[in-house]
Amino acid sequence: LIGGNTSSALINYLTARHVFARLLADAPEDRERMRDLSVALERVGDVYVLQGDLAGALTSFKEAHALAERLARDDPGNSELQSDLAVTQERIGDAFLAQGSLGQALASYSASHAVRERLAREDATNASWQRNLSVSHNKLGDVLTSQGRLVTALALYEAGYAVRDRLAKADPGDPRAERDLSVSHEKIGDALRAQGNLTEALARYEAALVVRERLAQADPGSTERQRDRAVLYDRIGDVARDQGNLSEALRRYRMSLAIAQRLSKIDPSN
Repeated sequence: LIGGNTSSALINYLTARHVFARLLADAPEDRERMRDLSVALERVGDVYVLQGDLAGALTSFKEAHALAERLARDDPGNSELQSDLAVTQERIGDAFLAQGSLGQALASYSASHAVRERLAREDATNASWQRNLSVSHNKLGDVLTSQGRLVTALALYEAGYAVRDRLAKADPGDPRAERDLSVSHEKIGDALRAQGNLTEALARYEAALVVRERLAQADPGSTERQRDRAVLYDRIGDVARDQGNLSEALRRYRMSLAIAQRLSKIDPSN
């Protein structure tokens, strides 16, 4: 999605889908062509999500999943194909969640989580499998949070944090691992705040902010890094407000606002 041009991206992905579908029709048992079509369908679904067409996205993801499921079933020892299956299950969950279909989202995320848990267990040294597992923990936690099942959601967020903490310690200079860790801190903070545990929520938000301040300082030109800081200032402001510390809440909200104003000037169309 170069330059965020979803219309152009959609045309390209639809063209690829058409080409791969035609190629597969010529050789219906060709596994490589089957996987190519599955990936193209997944990409089409991704663009539909960005355009707000959730029904179209869900249809495309389900078609991708059907192919990925067949490939994974025929070659159960192929970890890459198993991972592809988990991705399509997760994408379906994302679409259901965006539609507000929490039960269906939970079922899809649970199926994806089972695959990723198995892959991570079978190869504990594979950082990608471990990170994917942490993503699944968080996805499940998000649905359970929406359902009001905060205790179980918190446990899943904590499990995701434990994985990400290990990954960050194993590769201390990796900015993605650092940001992942800050996201886990934030999600745990959200769950704790929802439970009324403001002191521990604040500690988590502040831990996340330390990481995000460091990442923003290392890459001052990154608008994403700046926005990450603003989000944490808002969260900390919320806790301060809940605690009755209105002057601190106002200070944090102003810090967040200052960043938001700078970013809006950089890209007024965003």
